[in-house]
Amino acid sequence: MRLQPCRHLNASSRYYKAPRRPQDPQIIRRPKSTIFSIPLKLLRLIFKFLTATSTDNAPLQVRETRMNVLALSQVCRLWRNASFGDPLIWLRALDLRWHSLKLTERFLNLSNPLTLDIGDRSCPFPIHGSHGLQLLELLCQHRHRIREWNVHYDLEGYQGEVNHWFLLSHMPQLNAVRCSGSPPSHPSHTHCPALSMAQDIRSLKLDGCDFQLLQGRPISSLTELSVRNIPQASRPTLNLWMTILTGMPSLRFLAIQNSMGSSGPPMLSYPSLPLQRLRVLVMGDQDPCRMDMLLALFKLIICPSLACLRVDLSSSLRRTESDNSQIPIAIDLPSGTWKASQPLEMAVDALSCVTIGNIHQSEVAMNWNGEAGAEGVASYLGSSDGDLGVSFRVSDVVSSTALDEAFISLRHLFSSASSFKIAIDPRAILSQVPNGIFTVGSRLIFDLMDNLRTLILDYASGVMVLSCLCARRWAFRGSVAVVNLVGLECLCIEQAALLTGDTLQDLLVQYLTWRFELGLPLEKVGIRNSYVSEEAKAQLHDLHQRSIFSVLRIE
Repeated sequence: MRLQPCRHLNASSRYYKAPRRPQDPQIIRRPKSTIFSIPLKLLRLIFKFLTATSTDNAPLQVRETRMNVLALSQVCRLWRNASFGDPLIWLRALDLRWHSLKLTERFLNLSNPLTLDIGDRSCPFPIHGSHGLQLLELLCQHRHRIREWNVHYDLEGYQGEVNHWFLLSHMPQLNAVRCSGSPPSHPSHTHCPALSMAQDIRSLKLDGCDFQLLQGRPISSLTELSVRNIPQASRPTLNLWMTILTGMPSLRFLAIQNSMGSSGPPMLSYPSLPLQRLRVLVMGDQDPCRMDMLLALFKLIICPSLACLRVDLSSSLRRTESDNSQIPIAIDLPSGTWKASQPLEMAVDALSCVTIGNIHQSEVAMNWNGEAGAEGVASYLGSSDGDLGVSFRVSDVVSSTALDEAFISLRHLFSSASSFKIAIDPRAILSQVPNGIFTVGSRLIFDLMDNLRTLILDYASGVMVLSCLCARRWAFRGSVAVVNLVGLECLCIEQAALLTGDTLQDLLVQYLTWRFELGLPLEKVGIRNSYVSEEAKAQLHDLHQRSIFSVLRIE
C-alpha cells in the first residue's frame, strides 16, 4: 500500500494510505542473476590450464604464472572457491625460493595431502641463512608428504642444532635423496637416522655430505647410488664399502668418486660382490693411493648386465713408457653384452675426454664427461633400455701404457661391433693427447674388430686413423700376419674438406689403392656433409672407374 496526498482541507495529515492495485497476472517476476558469472567447472578448467605442466607434481617454471594463480584466486568468492577445491593447483604454484614463510605455509596447507618434491635433480633447492632454517622447520611439519629431497646446504658458520637428520628419517613416502654441500651434523653420532625406514627409496646422491646417512640398515630397494667428495674423516674403507654394497642388490647405477677412505684392517680374502642388475658404473679418485683401493673394489664387482663404464683416471697417476707399473684395470664382460647390431661410436671433446659407446647422438655421448656426466648417464638410462657405452676421461700425463690396459680389458666390446664412428672436436687437436690415444687405439681397436663392416671418420680422426693404418698395414697375432680390418666394406668421411694434395686426400687414396692391390677392395666409399674440390672429386672418380672400389657416393 502506498501513500497519496490528501485533498481534504481539514485533514490532520497531508498523506493517507491508498489501497494496493491488483497485480497483472501476465507479469512474472524472476530473481536477479549476475550476467557475467562463469560456471564453477569452467573456472576449474581455467586454473588447471594455467597450471598445466608436463608431469603431475612438477612445479611451474615461470614465476609470473605462479603469481597470476594467486591473483586470480582473489577476484571474488566464486573464483576463490574454484581454486581452493583443487590441491594440485597450489602444489604447482608453490615457490619455496620466492614466497614468504607465511605464504609458503598457506600453499602447503592448500595442497594437502598431495606429495611434495623439494627441488629438482638438475636444480637443487638451496638452504642458507636464517630463512632457510625456518623453512626447514616448516617442511618438517609436512615431512610425511615429501617424495624427493633435492637440497644444497650452505650453512657455514652456523652453530645451532637443526633437526635435519630427524627430518630425513621420518619420511614414509621418501623416494629420492640428493644432498650437496655441508648439512648440519647430528648432535649425537650414535643415533644416526636410518633411511631404510623409507621402504620405497630408489635414489641416493651425496656430494660433499657426511657419509653417516648410510650407517643404518641396508637399503635393499636402492637402484641409484652416487657418492662424491665425501670429507676425509667420514670416508668409508674398502671393508665398509663391501658391507654397504652387499645390502644393495637392486643397484642399477653406482658412482663412487673421491669417496674411498684409507685402508682399514685387512681381510684375509675378499668375497666377490655380485650386482646382477648394475648397468652403469662410474669410479674415480684424485688420490693415487685411494685409486688403487677403488680399483680393487672394482675388480670384486660382478656385473653381468653392465652397459656403461666410466673411469676417471687421476691426473697424479703419472706413467712413463719405461715404467713397468701399470694401472690394474681388468674387466671380464661376457661376449654377448654388446649388441653387434648397434653402431659403436668414439668421441673426443675439446678437453680430450674420450667416450666410446653405441649412441647415435655424439653430443649425448660427449656430455657424459665432466662434472654432470654421471647424471647424464643416469637420465639416459632411465629413458632407454638399450646398451650404453664406455667412457674414459684421460689427462695428458697418463701414458699409452694405461690406455693399453684399458682397451685390452674391453676386448669383448670391440670384437662384436660391426660399425664404428670416430668424431674428434677440432679444439682437441691443440693438445698432444689425441695422438697418443689413437696411436694405441688404432693399434688395439682395429686389431680386435674382426666383425667391423663400416668405418665413419671426420677430418681429424681420418688423418689419425688412416695414417696409422697406412703405416701399420699388418696385425701380427702370434706368428701370423693378418690384414687390418679384413672385413671392412664401407668407408665414410663426414664433415671434412677433401683437397688435392691435402693430407686426408692423400691418405685416403693411398689406403684405397693398397687394399685393391691386396685383393680386398672396399665395396663403398661415401663422402657426406663435406667440401670436395673438383680435382679431388676427379681423382676419386678415376679410382672408381679403375674398380678400386665399387660404389662412390658424394652427398
